[in-house]
Amino acid sequence: MTTTTRKLKKIRRLVVKIGSSVLADPEGGLQDRAFRALARSFVRVVEDHHIELILVSSGAIACGMKSRACCSRS
Repeated sequence: MTTTTRKLKKIRRLVVKIGSSVLADPEGGLQDRAFRALARSFVRVVEDHHIELILVSSGAIACGMKSRACCSRS
């Protein structure tokens, strides 16, 4: 058993914060490939280790800014 696996066995809830720069493309849209890759990883961790995962992201703000034709946060 790896050190990471031993540590994950003790965790019941995991909070992950992802910033806009990870999820948003330069035009302010959503980077689908990055989002899907993260989602697959999160599902694997939740299923393999039976933990609750809470995702916190400002990426929703970046995505919403594009749909509302905003160019900056104010």
